[in-house]
Amino acid sequence: MIFIRGHIKTTPVQKDRPKLTKAGQAYNTQKTRDAQKQQAFLFTVLMKKYGQENNVSFPICPKIPLSVTIRFFHKGGIKNTPKMTVPDIDNLLKLTLDAITNAGIWHDDNQITKLQSEDLWAGEDGESRIEIDVSEHTYSKPNIQVELFEGV
Repeated sequence: MIFIRGHIKTTPVQKDRPKLTKAGQAYNTQKTRDAQKQQAFLFTVLMKKYGQENNVSFPICPKIPLSVTIRFFHKGGIKNTPKMTVPDIDNLLKLTLDAITNAGIWHDDNQITKLQSEDLWAGEDGESRIEIDVSEHTYSKPNIQVELFEGV
């Protein structure tokens, strides 16, 4: 079952490393908080639109394992080619997954049991955006046959 599929128009932003107060308390930078809040708002809009059009209710039941695909597109470069410059894809994912959780698409990102991601160029005339595809993760045991070889 597909729960949500679509994109938000925004520049992908990485989650900065947490900062520490003099008392040792960790906090996120203002840049991270602002970007996460903006993405959460945009994902909320996408969620409401997709939910109404496809009769899907959110948040997704916490007992359902999820397969999530996220593609980050950055303005510039050659369209649909890998972007191997900073920010790193893992830091982009951290902020975006937290924003999706804050938007209320799922209860917690611990529901994700399969995660795929790509970091790509959108091209010189392309738009920066984040594409998302969330479906139920159905697992089928692979049919692996093991052959044993004796002596060479």
